[in-house]
Amino acid sequence: MQPPTDLLRASHVPVLPERMTSLDVMCCRQVTELPAGPDWIYEMKWQGFRVTALKSDGDAWLVSRNHLSLGSEFPEIINSLQALPCDQVLMDGLLVALDEEGRVCGCPIEMSGKGQRPAAVRLVVFDLLELDGCYIQGLPLHVRKQRMVALLATAPVGVVPAGDLTGTPQELLAQARIAGQPGIVAKHRDSTYEEGRRTMDWLKCLAPVEAVQGGGGFINVVRAGQVPGVIHLREESGRRAA
Repeated sequence: MQPPTDLLRASHVPVLPERMTSLDVMCCRQVTELPAGPDWIYEMKWQGFRVTALKSDGDAWLVSRNHLSLGSEFPEIINSLQALPCDQVLMDGLLVALDEEGRVCGCPIEMSGKGQRPAAVRLVVFDLLELDGCYIQGLPLHVRKQRMVALLATAPVGVVPAGDLTGTPQELLAQARIAGQPGIVAKHRDSTYEEGRRTMDWLKCLAPVEAVQGGGGFINVVRAGQVPGVIHLREESGRRAA
């Protein structure tokens, strides 16, 4: 999915760091059944918009998969990135929209294209690619995620780590269906980050979506903390504003 044309026209910034214009994200292969066992890390497949995020020398960028800048549309996320406790970091993640109750309610790009404004937007980070000049894509996923969680432990509320889920693939898919999210992602814990590739180390399985009756009709929502192991997207007292 790409941003609406008018949004791209408004937010496109021609000059980006060279690293951001050449980076192609790693993608998941879609399967009908997820593998089980301790060698796999499970994450929620959120409704949202895939981005890469870079902080370097006090500046920050949010970039879409086709290398267009989105930072001017989400200044609160840029502020949060600039406040991260590091000099330089490159991350892979997803922009998600929240409603007034802290529930993931859709894709902020789609909502902006329709003239809608979410109550809040979060950058959910699920991978760490570079940190303070160190290229770490070749490290095992579980090591990258440990460093990611440590980095974001005191981050501003706009940037949060994707939570690992516990349970069998069947249980997790059922939870995703109840939560109204697209499905579940399974990643091999020792996988490296292979730019621009779609390998069998990263898999996604879609779940049938249940519609939840909302004030404006049927919407798909997930409450923070409703699904075991899911990240809390609401502002927490221990986290600071950007």
